[in-house]
Amino acid sequence: MPALVDLPCLVRVAPADVGDAWTRAARETSQLVASLPAGERDCREIVLELQPRGGATVAMTTGDGRLAVRPVSRPDEVVPMAMNCVV
Repeated sequence: MPALVDLPCLVRVAPADVGDAWTRAARETSQLVASLPAGERDCREIVLELQPRGGATVAMTTGDGRLAVRPVSRPDEVVPMAMNCVV
């Protein structure tokens, strides 16, 4: 079996001008995921996307391409939701 490379889980926000609270939630998510040992997370990318009618979705893609998408209503729900998907 070839050696595995530990790549960071990219956290992106769409659109770019989502406001301070949502940006802070994305930053906190990125820091928390990065602090997990590689063996305890399966994450290639997390996208926080604001929705036109309010709230957002947290879409997490695993290393092998599986996708989980979950709705959140408020910025303080982003970190717990992302952590549920990552571990």
